[in-house]
Amino acid sequence: MQIYALIGTAGRTSVAGYFGGGFDDTNDLDVIAKLNYSTETRTNLAAVLTVISRGVAAMADSGVAGYFAGGTDGGGKLDTIQRIAFPAETKTVLGVTLTAQKDFIAGIANSGVAGYFGGGNTPVSTVDRLAFPAETKSTITSLTTASAFIYGLQDTGVAGYFAGGTDNTTKISAIDRYAFPAETKTVSSAVLTSARDSGAVFSNNNVAGYMCGGRDSGGFLSNINKLLFSTQTISSLTPTLTTAVRLCGGMANSEVAGYIGGGEETSGATVTRFDRLTLPAEVKSTIAAVLSTNNSRIYGMANEGVF
Repeated sequence: MQIYALIGTAGRTSVAGYFGGGFDDTNDLDVIAKLNYSTETRTNLAAVLTVISRGVAAMADSGVAGYFAGGTDGGGKLDTIQRIAFPAETKTVLGVTLTAQKDFIAGIANSGVAGYFGGGNTPVSTVDRLAFPAETKSTITSLTTASAFIYGLQDTGVAGYFAGGTDNTTKISAIDRYAFPAETKTVSSAVLTSARDSGAVFSNNNVAGYMCGGRDSGGFLSNINKLLFSTQTISSLTPTLTTAVRLCGGMANSEVAGYIGGGEETSGATVTRFDRLTLPAEVKSTIAAVLSTNNSRIYGMANEGVF
């Protein structure tokens, strides 16, 4: 039986973050990009997604496996769940599927227990639960509002959060909180600094979650909202992303740095860069590594070792 430390990450060996699929301005992609945390270098896995697709949700049972779910291949939405084994980085397709075919879902995980895929286009309120290690699928209490392009955060062993999004008419600022292990849902007292969707997220475990970029009623965003887990309060950081960007992906090396990769700028151009937010200092920089092609409509997940 694995034992997960809920305070700090002492003894944890963080490995890498991963992006799956995406869109390069012209075509959907099947590539799985890996950012090695120790060297901050990017490689592409030999394994690829089963279907060339974008808007594929991601989450990880850290130290064991990562999962990509749903998406769209341009011809229709998908319900498949694909598994990347750690450390082998081999890909398989699970026998279970999402409750429905959908894309632009948020993925979060309570490592060692279960992962969750919430919302999605067109939009829906369903939250699918994937039990670890059995990889059986069920559903839990639905989101307060049916929404897509939402932000998903996790505080392993404590709670998961689905924030913001759009119901295709109105953008959302509210945050649903699912307490672990009971999986009871409440609406957090915190709200985003503006109603928004389609940005990147990452979590500094047991400390804070970060919601980066996206789009609100005024246009594309460069700001970073921080949800402090201990007080359930939202603030906006002084540093911002390099440019206003949406449809980007994020992942974290807890206590070290968070990374925001790819995305679409206001001009419509997509980017290859990685912005880096140092933790806990919250200083923003860019790194030398870039994605192998312009890429947007991506989600990220990380193998941070065993908590």
